[in-house]
Amino acid sequence: MVSIIVPIYNAKDYLPACIDSLLAQDYQDIEIILADDGSSDRSGIICDEYAANHNKIRVIHKANGGVSSARNAGISVASGDFITFVDADDVVSENYLSSFSFEHDFSIQGYLRVRNGLISRVTYESVVVDSDVAETFCENGYANAVWGKLFCKDIIIQNNIEFPEWLSFSEDTIFSLRYVKCCKNMHVTDATEYKYFVRDNNSGVQRKYPLDILMRKEETLYGIYEDIYDDSDRKKVFFHELSLNVVSKYYFYYNVDNYFIEHSYLKTIKDRYLYPMEKSLLNVCGIVFFANYVRWRNRLRKHILLNR
Repeated sequence: MVSIIVPIYNAKDYLPACIDSLLAQDYQDIEIILADDGSSDRSGIICDEYAANHNKIRVIHKANGGVSSARNAGISVASGDFITFVDADDVVSENYLSSFSFEHDFSIQGYLRVRNGLISRVTYESVVVDSDVAETFCENGYANAVWGKLFCKDIIIQNNIEFPEWLSFSEDTIFSLRYVKCCKNMHVTDATEYKYFVRDNNSGVQRKYPLDILMRKEETLYGIYEDIYDDSDRKKVFFHELSLNVVSKYYFYYNVDNYFIEHSYLKTIKDRYLYPMEKSLLNVCGIVFFANYVRWRNRLRKHILLNR
């Protein structure tokens, strides 16, 4: 059985379409767990109305604690052998669940990205991974969001994997990484049965978060990556590329200066993982020059890869 967990907060305009798409699954050995995270609109009422008419639906009403808290509450009551997550303002096709593999620890599919009526397809190459599972996950550009994935509940429970409730962004990444490092195998399909809607109120680029929380998030992620990788050339390459993009990101999204870098966790990232030339570039020329160097370096690398 699959437990479908839907964290809900003030999603009355989108929730019926989401629930209807879950009820229409061609794979029907399911329970739908609607975790109402203290909504102040009609979301909680909509959940109860659906539950009254469909025995596959269970409703949790809880005080507002954020998306991580809602997902954790759903996990705590899940009865399924597998768990998947669907956001309350998204929908899935009738083939969403049947597109996954139930024979592997972790199953992943792509998605349709919808913004302002325009649809783009994010597709992954079909593959089964039987070794270096976590490293492969980190290095192949799979979305870190927990939707579009099928998790084994036993792995989650046995390894005490939870969403970090102090965080309301990148919580998906932390959960997915903690999970995948416990997996012995992984299945990736080229299916794209999840429809992800980018809305004005959920676009990460438009959000601004406290920098102290962001630094705690980065330190947590780097700690997980350190657990995943052993001391190898593969690790050096991964951490180098990751660190270039992390440091430059904080200039483009948060306009930090060199003083902030030298007095935050970004200094640890710089000192441990950047090459000597790059450290000098950052220290002497400044973050503006460094960030644009990384941007053009990435564009050149992408161009070379596309034209091989």
